[in-house]
Amino acid sequence: MLKRGVTYEDNLLAWFLMCQDHAERKDISVELLGPDGKTVRGWQFLAAFPVKRQGPALNAGSNNVASETLEIAHH
Repeated sequence: MLKRGVTYEDNLLAWFLMCQDHAERKDISVELLGPDGKTVRGWQFLAAFPVKRQGPALNAGSNNVASETLEIAHH
């Protein structure tokens, strides 16, 4: 399961929505970036596709960062 703060980038959401009718498998790379923007660690997943997405829980009374999660299946 991948989790990140909400950004303007919508490629993951578009991939998830496209795969609701049929799974489009892709080889993907995930990188953990340090505070300096350099890669700390990386992972590769073969034939991956998204199976579940959860958007942010918006609460006006909370000061938590809005985040989204994406669960992927892979080979």
